[in-house]
Amino acid sequence: MATANLLQTSVSGGTQNALSLQGDGVFFPKASTASRLALTLTTTDKGFIVYDTTDNNIYFWNGTAWESIPGSGDAGANGSVQYNDNGIVSGASNFTYNKATSAVSIAGALTVDTTTLVVDATNDQVGIGTATPVYKLHAVVTSGAVAKFGASTAAIARLLVGNTVGDLEVKINANADGQITSDAGKYLGLGSNSANDRVILTTTGNLSITNGNVVMATSGTGIDFSATAGTGTSEILADYEEGTWTGTVTGGTFTNLTTGRYTKIGRQVFASITPNTTAITGNLVISGLPFAAGARSAMLAATLPPTGVTYIPKFVDPTDVYVDVSGVYAAGSVSTYFAFVYNV
Repeated sequence: MATANLLQTSVSGGTQNALSLQGDGVFFPKASTASRLALTLTTTDKGFIVYDTTDNNIYFWNGTAWESIPGSGDAGANGSVQYNDNGIVSGASNFTYNKATSAVSIAGALTVDTTTLVVDATNDQVGIGTATPVYKLHAVVTSGAVAKFGASTAAIARLLVGNTVGDLEVKINANADGQITSDAGKYLGLGSNSANDRVILTTTGNLSITNGNVVMATSGTGIDFSATAGTGTSEILADYEEGTWTGTVTGGTFTNLTTGRYTKIGRQVFASITPNTTAITGNLVISGLPFAAGARSAMLAATLPPTGVTYIPKFVDPTDVYVDVSGVYAAGSVSTYFAFVYNV
């Protein structure tokens, strides 16, 4: 090759860092990436060219930043995107990549592998497993779990859903206790035993309610005992009630009739009443029961008759209690007591 002809020294000086002609080619000033970036250049140095010996690229100074010359070492796979090693990729206004900050900005829709990840820019919705999300975050799976949320340590793993009004938090604490909480305090504990828990489902399967009642919101629903062996038509305890009732007694002279009390458990009613009497004529009929009995319902009864008198309960049909009376009352006012059990 012909002897190199020096045309102009570079900013940093030196034979290697000089522009020279040799044969039919041109040698540009050479510098490593570190040396190139250490050069102090201004807008007046626009057009300055250096061959970078670190990445074997030719760079020119555009007045504010270095830009590599396409084809001087940038070539990649067919269809790949090339970018200025010291600048910003901006093929269109809706896509930019800033190497200095490693930031990618996409102003528009995004699709990754058809349905793996879809961003609906029109409706501001994100789909995972679906190409047509209809919620802010819409995940669809055909098998397995939709998502798993965890922590890098065993301290706490949590899912927090909230706004400026209140938060709902689902978490597993350090003791592996599950809790569903709100801003007002813990409402449901899974395996936990916090003083703030309203409902606790223990690891042994017991359900504990620390404050409040179990409310059956729909009539006919209740506690299902179908796990136990039985041949009955129903194993659901669907009713419990306590209250008072006002009865009337015929067949004698009764005064100061007290208000009766009752307890209903399922189809069985426990009722009682205590009237005073001065005389009894024939058998008794107690009317006004709190619940109508089944046709001639069998009855068990506890009674407190006066001395010398015997009460023999017969049946309930349907809101009257029939009692046979034998014996003679002593003179004077006598308090008597009736308690009975029947089915509705």
